[in-house]
Amino acid sequence: MSLTNSKQPFEVPPAEQRLEIERLIGEVAKRHGVLIGRDDPVFMTITLNEIVLKRALQEMRTAVTAVQDEMAAGMAQHTAAAKTIGENIITAAAAHVETQLRSAAADAAQEINAALAARLAEARSSADRAAAATQIAQWAAGFAVAAAVATILVVFATS
Repeated sequence: MSLTNSKQPFEVPPAEQRLEIERLIGEVAKRHGVLIGRDDPVFMTITLNEIVLKRALQEMRTAVTAVQDEMAAGMAQHTAAAKTIGENIITAAAAHVETQLRSAAADAAQEINAALAARLAEARSSADRAAAATQIAQWAAGFAVAAAVATILVVFATS
């Protein structure tokens, strides 16, 4: 019977396993000068060790896979949280920029309106001066015409 599952009949080792056993027998003979047989209890120990190691490796693989899954889930949660935080920061920054731009635009509009009002006042003042000068010129022209008429009348009257 197999040591891995007592309900299964003994299986003949595959060719690779038989070659490995032969290699091990040769290596022991070479290093220690002792010839062991295929039925030596040391091979049962090796088989038991191999079975225990395979089980331990499988348990470790299962544990590593579980840890990887947990880490992936945790990383996904952290990524989602970071994305939300990033979106909040970007939204707040955009709102702040919008507020600053609106304030700067309002300030600029006030400055432009003040400058236009000052120029309009200057233009009105210039227009008022031009109108006053025109009126003075008209009065002067009227006085000049009146003086010319009076001079003509005096000239005709004295002639």
